[in-house]
Amino acid sequence: MKNFMVILIALLLSECSAESEFIQTDCAYLSGDHLIVGFSNDFASRTLSIGSSTLTFKGTTPKDMKWLAEFTDIKSVEFENAALLKITLKSGFSKIIGRVNDKCKVLINKHFQEQGVVF
Repeated sequence: MKNFMVILIALLLSECSAESEFIQTDCAYLSGDHLIVGFSNDFASRTLSIGSSTLTFKGTTPKDMKWLAEFTDIKSVEFENAALLKITLKSGFSKIIGRVNDKCKVLINKHFQEQGVVF
């Protein structure tokens, strides 16, 4: 029984600490004014909705609480290592959302530019 508990705890700890990378699965406009970017990994999914003045993030894990940010609250939107979408708020909160392809990266940058937002 003791060995079983040790193995169970080890498995739980490794599952919690080894979060696999989220990869973009979708990147398209919904209703012409909201850019929707979907991400997934082996265990969960995330959705980023970029509107005309707000950005909404939601995920399916306890770590991925839903949040909304006005564009005026965003400090930066950048692509680390040329592909990892990272959003940093003026409050100091920062989140790597996931890996995006070049086409989606262009759509994200273009969407913010069309809204007159420069980071």
